Amino acid sequence: MTLHHCLLRAVPVVFAAAMAAAPVLAAFDEDYDAKPWQELAVELPPAPTMANLLPFYVSPATENRFYIDGASLGAGSDGVIRYTMVVEAAGGARNVTYEGLRCSTRELRIYAFGQRDGSWSKARSNDWRPVREAAANRQHAVLMNEYFCPPDVGGSMTPERMREALRRGGFSETQRGYR
Repeated sequence: MTLHHCLLRAVPVVFAAAMAAAPVLAAFDEDYDAKPWQELAVELPPAPTMANLLPFYVSPATENRFYIDGASLGAGSDGVIRYTMVVEAAGGARNVTYEGLRCSTRELRIYAFGQRDGSWSKARSNDWRPVREAAANRQHAVLMNEYFCPPDVGGSMTPERMREALRRGGFSETQRGYR
């Protein structure tokens, strides 16, 4: 038997094997693409301390001072950046929240509110909601665009890179690739 005849006999066998595997591969692709996003379980961090607070600038439209607790800042394998935010009003009031941002969908979720005694109170409405680019209350948009999810900064956003961006006041043009 010649090589040509062997190849002719092998073609139907290979074709039948490929056809039998096609539904399995198609099912894999469908399952892979259709698998819904799953958020990791959330553990509330310890209450923030002054030593760990990293300030960030929001806009001249507010007299509030904004901080991220660097010790609470984390990037989960689910793509959520979690952190504690502290907002101090000009009159002295202080709000503490534990939040999450999803860079891929530009969404925000508030998990809990900090209490004076250092405990947490679960947020009643803690659904994911879009981050808005508004003139007022734009602290989440600033965090997303300048510190945690800038679209033009290469590499993965590790907690250390985010803390460094907070220390520096955001990403510089060099860090963004605009040399």
